[in-house]
Amino acid sequence: KSEKEQRLIMRKAEDEIKAEFYDDIKKMTFSEGKVLLKLIYRQTQYTSYQLLQDYRGEVRAIFWLGIAKIFGANLNATYDPYGEDKTIEEIIKMIEAGKL
Repeated sequence: KSEKEQRLIMRKAEDEIKAEFYDDIKKMTFSEGKVLLKLIYRQTQYTSYQLLQDYRGEVRAIFWLGIAKIFGANLNATYDPYGEDKTIEEIIKMIEAGKL
């Protein structure tokens, strides 16, 4: 496909994602946003920065990385189920098992 077609597909996908999740994300607390960044990595094995870089370009990724750092977030956050994210992993396992 051409670059123009790719941009149109990406824009359509972005609009669909915004329509579905914008209200929920807008209501998130700062802490919940940080957890979301970690969960994105857990599911995709890509940091939010890497995803931004791949789908929106290097310049936009750097811009959002800077904005996140101003507010104390890290778009390069990874997920460590055996270390600092052990509690999150335990909660996820309980949800998956139907215990929570």
